[in-house]
Amino acid sequence: MKESVLSIKEVRRFFEVNGMDTLEGCHIEVACEFAGIEFCDREEAYRALGYFQSLYPDLISFCKVS
Repeated sequence: MKESVLSIKEVRRFFEVNGMDTLEGCHIEVACEFAGIEFCDREEAYRALGYFQSLYPDLISFCKVS
């Protein structure tokens, strides 16, 4: 399961670090919650990137390192 979901907190931090101000407040659907941490699936993260979908591989790498 861990490989198929991303922390929503880390996804939002990726938006902030990369200056994606237009995405910082976007809705990201929660797929599951574990130990008080909300996670979204990878497809939802891809959708949330919108215009910046070409940065999807960078988002995945960022979330793995964080």
